[in-house]
Amino acid sequence: KSSNIGTAKIAVLMGKERLDQTLRTFGFGKPTGIGLDSEASGIYRKLKDWDGLSVSRFSIGQGVLVTPLQMVQAYCALANHGRMPPLHLVAGVKDPGTGKIMKKQRPAAHAVIGEDAARAITEALKLVTQEGGTAPQAAVAGYEVAGKAGTAQKVVNGQYEAEYVASFIGYVPADDPALVLLIAVDGPS
Repeated sequence: KSSNIGTAKIAVLMGKERLDQTLRTFGFGKPTGIGLDSEASGIYRKLKDWDGLSVSRFSIGQGVLVTPLQMVQAYCALANHGRMPPLHLVAGVKDPGTGKIMKKQRPAAHAVIGEDAARAITEALKLVTQEGGTAPQAAVAGYEVAGKAGTAQKVVNGQYEAEYVASFIGYVPADDPALVLLIAVDGPS
């Protein structure tokens, strides 16, 4: 089961510099570079602006705002065995005259965590969609799904309110992923 307290304790042990480096390595606080004009960078404070509670709060998603594309990019790194591939919208362009498809050149994926760590995280995320996990409804018959359910409080007029965004993000097949998917519901009832 997910544990905000456990996550916060791990973050405190990591320390603010290492946590900041880890979150930035996964792409939080900057646009993904997918090629959309005016892509948002989310809200992620510079390390010098962190206060005494930032480590425990940022690690559970409080005090930060990440975009759906940033979440997908981070999960792509987990699904890709620790290597973050650049996101893209267009794989290639078809020449209307010849019908030939010219593939768009993309930068290579870069390592954000070790392969063993990514495998261990995948194993834990598989439990989420199994019986007794927090999101068994996300299971897909015949496949193992690795993912995480989320509940984010919304900020209204600068304060957290009793309004939420519920989400699930995951990848399938868990051990050789072909698809990363994020589903979010604003104001679930």
